Amino acid sequence: MWHSFVVLSILLPTFHAFNWTVSLSPKSSPLVGATVAIVESFFVPVCSQLYIRRRASNKRNARFQYDLIEAILPQIEPQIRVQLETIQARMLNHSRAHNVFFVDDYEAFGEISDRMRVQTYDYSGYFLIIVTDSTRDNFNTVQQIMDDLWSHYVINVAVLLSYDDSPEDAFYYTYFPFSTTYCEEVHPWLWKIFSKGRFVDPQRAFYPRKLMNFYGCPLKMVTFDIPPFLMLDPGFDGTVSGLNGIDGILTRVLSQLLNFSLSIELMEPPEWGITDKLGSCTGASRLVRQRMVNFTVGFWSMTYRRNRYMGHTSAYYTSLVTTVVPPGHAYTSIEHLLLPYKLDSWSCISTIILIAVLVIIVVKCHGRIMQHFVFGRSITAPLLNTFNIFFGGSLPRLPHRNFSRTLLTFWLLYSIIIRTCYVGSLFKFLQLQPNKTVPKIIPEYMAAGYHIRMARNYSYIFEAFPRVYKRLQQSNLTNFLAREIDELQQPTTRYIVLAPTEAIAYLNRQLTKQGKLLRVSGDRVYTSKLTIYSQRSSPVLQPFNYILGLISTAGLIDQWASGFSLPIFLKVSSEVNGPRQLTVRQLMGCLELLAFGLTVSGLVLLVECLVDRWSRKKKHRVRRCRRRVRFAH
Repeated sequence: MWHSFVVLSILLPTFHAFNWTVSLSPKSSPLVGATVAIVESFFVPVCSQLYIRRRASNKRNARFQYDLIEAILPQIEPQIRVQLETIQARMLNHSRAHNVFFVDDYEAFGEISDRMRVQTYDYSGYFLIIVTDSTRDNFNTVQQIMDDLWSHYVINVAVLLSYDDSPEDAFYYTYFPFSTTYCEEVHPWLWKIFSKGRFVDPQRAFYPRKLMNFYGCPLKMVTFDIPPFLMLDPGFDGTVSGLNGIDGILTRVLSQLLNFSLSIELMEPPEWGITDKLGSCTGASRLVRQRMVNFTVGFWSMTYRRNRYMGHTSAYYTSLVTTVVPPGHAYTSIEHLLLPYKLDSWSCISTIILIAVLVIIVVKCHGRIMQHFVFGRSITAPLLNTFNIFFGGSLPRLPHRNFSRTLLTFWLLYSIIIRTCYVGSLFKFLQLQPNKTVPKIIPEYMAAGYHIRMARNYSYIFEAFPRVYKRLQQSNLTNFLAREIDELQQPTTRYIVLAPTEAIAYLNRQLTKQGKLLRVSGDRVYTSKLTIYSQRSSPVLQPFNYILGLISTAGLIDQWASGFSLPIFLKVSSEVNGPRQLTVRQLMGCLELLAFGLTVSGLVLLVECLVDRWSRKKKHRVRRCRRRVRFAH
C-alpha cells in the first residue's frame, strides 16, 4: 500500500506539482497523532478499509497535506487497508462508509462535496474531515462544512483542526442536529481535545449516538386515513388529535421512545402517489422526495421503484393482498337437482340406464323362454321394476332363476350407491353452498369477463403482466366505501377489488351489523412488506430501525394487528373443504362393481346354459335308452 501511495503521488496531474523545497514538516503537528489515535481507536475495530481523499486550494497547503498523509500512513497501514483517491479519479459505484477527507478550507471541501452521491457514499457512515490550514478562520470553516454535510443528512461527522495560538493541540468538533434549545440546526460542538499525545477526555465516544433522543422536536409526517392501518382521530379545530390503527400505534410508540412530537401533513387527495425522479412524483411521494416532510407512514409496501428513489426502514409487517369478489348467482330449482353430479357423471349414469332399457326392450322382443330366463317367471313389468329399484322402491315379486337374481342383486347395489351419493351430496350443497361458485384466481376472472379494480398503490403488482395490466381500473377508498361495497353484494357485479386482508376483516366487522359482507376469493395475489419511507439519506431511518427491531422481536406489531383484523371476519366465497360435485373418477368404484356384477351375471348365464344343455342331453339319452328297451321287448 505504501508503494501504491508513491505511485499515486507520481501520477497526479501536473497542475498539482509543487515546489518541493518549500516543505513543511508535519511530524510535530498534532493532527498526525490525533488522526492516528482516531483511526486506531474507532476505525480499525469497526471496518476493514478506509477511504482517504484530499483537496487543497493552494500549493503550499497541498504539499503540507502530502506530508501529513506520508506521516500518517506508516502508522495505520499495518492495521487497516487504505485506499487513496484523487479528486480526478473515476468514482466506482460502491458505497464508502468510512471516509477521511483532508481539506484546507471550505472551497476545497466543496469540490469533494459536489461529487458526493448516494451511489458512492453511505451517508449513514462515518466521516472525518481534517482541516490542514490553521491560519484562517477555522471555526467558520467548520460551520460551513457541517452545514454542507447536514444538507446531505450526514450525521456522523467529525472535524479535526488546530489553531495557530495552540500549535500543540488538535480540536475535535462534531454537531448534534437536535437538542433542548434547537431542532434540525447545525451548531458545532467542541467534543474532544488532543493534547500532549492523547485525547484528554477518553470517556467520550468519537461518534456518539445522536438521534436516540429528539428532545421533543417536531417531525413532519405525511399520511392519510387508510383503515385499519392508519386511522386519524379528528380534533375540534379540524386538526388531527390522535392516531390509531396498526401503523398509527407504531408511529405513537416511535414518537414516545425517541421523544419527538408529530406534525401531521394530510395528503389531499389521499393517495400514495407515483414515485419517480424529482419533478415527476405525485401524491405523498412528492412531499417525501422534495424534503417537505421527514417521513411517511400508512400501508407503504416495499417496491423496487420506491426503494430506488426513497430511503426506507426494515420491513416491520407482512400483509396479504387478496381479491374481494361478488357472490355467485343463486341456483335455480332445476340446478339444485343436478348439483351433486357433474355433466360427465350424469352422462355415465344416463348411459347405463339407457343400456338397461334397451336390453329390456330387446329381450321383450324374444319369446317367453328368454324373458323367463332373464327377468324371471311371473315378472310382467321388468322396465318398471328397473326404475323402481333405481329410485329405492321394492319389488312385489322376486325372480326364481339364479341368473335373473344375480342381475337384480348387482343392479340393486349400483342403485343404492348412486342414490346414497346423490342424496348426501345434495344435502351438503343445499346446506353449505346456496350460490354458484365464482372464479378463484386472476386468469379465471379475466376469462369470465371480470375487471380488476384497485388503488394506484397496487398497480405495480401487474406491471410485468401487460395482458392483466390493461384490465385494471383505478379506485380509491372513498368510492369503495360509498358505492363499491354495495355493488359487491350483488351477483351481477362484473368486477373484483384488490385489498389487504386486514382491511377486509376490519370492514366486515362493521358491515355484518348492517347485514353486508365482503367475500374474498381465498387466493393470495401479493405479499406486501410494509415499511416507513423517507429520503434516501434521512437521519431518522437508523433510530427507527433500532426501535422497529425491538418492537418486532417482542411481537408487539402482530399483537396490535390482531386487535383490528380478526380472521373470523374473512369470508371465503368458495369453501375449499365444502361440497364438491361428484365426478366419474369418484364413482369409478360403483361402475367397477356394476361391471363386476355384469361379468358374474354372464358367468352365471354361461353355467346355466351349460347345465341346461347337459340336462337336455341327459334326457335325450334316457329317452333313447327307453326306446331301445321297448324295441327289444
